[in-house]
Amino acid sequence: MSDAASIRAFSQNAFTLSINRRLIEGHAIPAGVCLDVGAGTGETSRILVEHAPAGTRVILVDCATHELSKARELLGSRAGYVAAKAETLERLFVTPVDAAFFFNCVHLVEDKSALFRSVRSGLRSGSLLAFNTSFIAGAEPEEATGFYRSWVRSALKMLKREYGFRPTKERVAARRRLSSDEYTSCATNEGFEIVEATVDRVEMPMTAFYGLCHYPDWVAGILPGVDFDVGSAVLQRSLSRTQEAMNLTHSPRLWLRVVALAT
Repeated sequence: MSDAASIRAFSQNAFTLSINRRLIEGHAIPAGVCLDVGAGTGETSRILVEHAPAGTRVILVDCATHELSKARELLGSRAGYVAAKAETLERLFVTPVDAAFFFNCVHLVEDKSALFRSVRSGLRSGSLLAFNTSFIAGAEPEEATGFYRSWVRSALKMLKREYGFRPTKERVAARRRLSSDEYTSCATNEGFEIVEATVDRVEMPMTAFYGLCHYPDWVAGILPGVDFDVGSAVLQRSLSRTQEAMNLTHSPRLWLRVVALAT
């Protein structure tokens, strides 16, 4: 499976889209220029375009040009497209923009303070910053730890038995989790006033976990150093075994949702 197809398997999941829709519909989107940073293949961007006020220009930003190509196929002239990394946003701003959204991707940036500083540099005062992420400290409630431990233990055994591999000790950015308070502090310190910071408890369906198994950063986070195709296959098969053994259809997870205004 290609990288773009892998990410679509996760981002097109109905559960993921419903979580992102909650962030979009929770607050009025200002008219003007609106950025969707880390837009990927544009599935959530389509919801953003549909909810934006008339005349608003939604611009999709992503570092992967092949994903933006897929997004262009989906949205066409209804949006703009810019290939860039989130950390270099300040280089994109010719005039200030009015809103910036990050849908379940802010955790992928190593230096969160630098990210928010970069975003703030391009927003006019009063502009909207909105982001969500399920990669926060304590995202797995206590009652879900048995599921995760069983899944990972099964995957590690399968990886060693069938492939002779062991993961490395490398940790990707998504595995270095901040707490919800640390996220809001980072944003506040870089020139934002927090309007809402909510940790939602959601019942995440197993279909969404299977989608995560196609997501490169998730695979690299659980099985660092393992080839993506191998890691993805192992995680899917071990998830199936764990789901069957525990008779699960869902597992609880915490999801941070933040809305802030540029001061």
